[in-house]
Amino acid sequence: MTNQPPHSREAEEAVIGSIFIDPENLDEVSEIVGQNDFYIHRNGLVFSAMKRIRAKKQSIDIMTVADELGQSLDDVGGSAYLTATINQSQFSTNAVTYAKIVKDYSLKRGLIVIANKAATSAYSNKPYLEALDGLKKDVEVAESKLIIEDDFQPLKEVFSEVYDEANERSLFPREIWGIRTGLDKLDRETGGQQQGEVTYWVGEPGIGKTWLLTGIGIEMAKQCEGGFLSMELKKQNIARRILSGTSGVPTRKIRTGFIEAEDWDKINRSVEENSELPLFLMYRSVTSTQLYHIVRQAKKRYNFKFLIVDYAMLFIDNAKDETERTGIVSRNLKNIATTFDVAVNCIHSVVKPGMDSTEPQKANMRGSGQQLHDADNVYFLTAYKQTSEKDGFLREAETKRMATLWCKKGRELENSDFHIHLVRQGLSPFFGEYNRDAALLDRGLL
Repeated sequence: MTNQPPHSREAEEAVIGSIFIDPENLDEVSEIVGQNDFYIHRNGLVFSAMKRIRAKKQSIDIMTVADELGQSLDDVGGSAYLTATINQSQFSTNAVTYAKIVKDYSLKRGLIVIANKAATSAYSNKPYLEALDGLKKDVEVAESKLIIEDDFQPLKEVFSEVYDEANERSLFPREIWGIRTGLDKLDRETGGQQQGEVTYWVGEPGIGKTWLLTGIGIEMAKQCEGGFLSMELKKQNIARRILSGTSGVPTRKIRTGFIEAEDWDKINRSVEENSELPLFLMYRSVTSTQLYHIVRQAKKRYNFKFLIVDYAMLFIDNAKDETERTGIVSRNLKNIATTFDVAVNCIHSVVKPGMDSTEPQKANMRGSGQQLHDADNVYFLTAYKQTSEKDGFLREAETKRMATLWCKKGRELENSDFHIHLVRQGLSPFFGEYNRDAALLDRGLL
């Protein structure tokens, strides 16, 4: 039995299928493979048809590809075969990986051709040096087809970019160049939310993490486009909280309908002021790999600058245990942040509610230690803990409305270990920074 030339039917079909799932993959895949790199002839025909459709600026789907193939459709196995390739591709985000496999086999087949030519030359009457020279030329052609991923950049060029940025900012110096969260001390310490970074907001259930991030999301949406993915609360629940938080009308009233005239004035004002904010909500259970695809599309469509995810433990990635799963999620979130230049904020939980220590530690964070390595910032939200004797005047009813936010990691922060006290603002569920001096002044104690 003659050995078949090296190839992977599964990888070739997965390339085709991943393009059907997300036609945007064609651009990246085309940089790696061409029609002749497919060993199976029909896969090359389909790929070529896809490229012709893209050249016409038409959408790529089963129907358009079938139409483009025309009489060749029967040669590839009909529309049924086109549909079958989709099942071969588990995730469209793996298109480049599939394409590299196809390319690698293509290069190996080319190597076999060179080896056969070398053998033929060796058996011929050609002089050795002439045969060797021909072989060298064939090898040079083969090497020119290799994928060389050279992302190295000279220090001089990078210095130039940093210098230009510093020069530009020196014209209008300010403390905060990132996206403001609305928490002034936090923004001063961090410079605001930075695109390309991953931040975990960690705390036990019921402490108010989602409330906090919802308020921060509204503040950031006043400056730029962003998304809020909830795998726990429906979009209507998030919108109801936003409406309550921005109007000051309790969610209980909005849910039950016991809304008074002055409440309607506040609600209508909130709707008018916030309806046009570029904050996009989604409720869906996803894997972190699927989220990569979602953000990729959202970046193109809405130009996302930030993303809030509620919350890390609800990702449905397959893994043998929690540690492995949270490690996968962590790497994918970091990839999303850096690839799409998005500030990723992920709500997370602690190992167990009611942490024993007065001050939370990074070890309290649930899941894989990979998260701590990948994260740029890690914040813990805990019940309010008095850190100054001057706060002893607070009443119990007041402290119940308060919380403490602890910074436990800040990759590029000069001060990466600080805390701030937060307080729910009146009827509003959103947190604001607690101003002790203002509270003392209000009591006549200052």
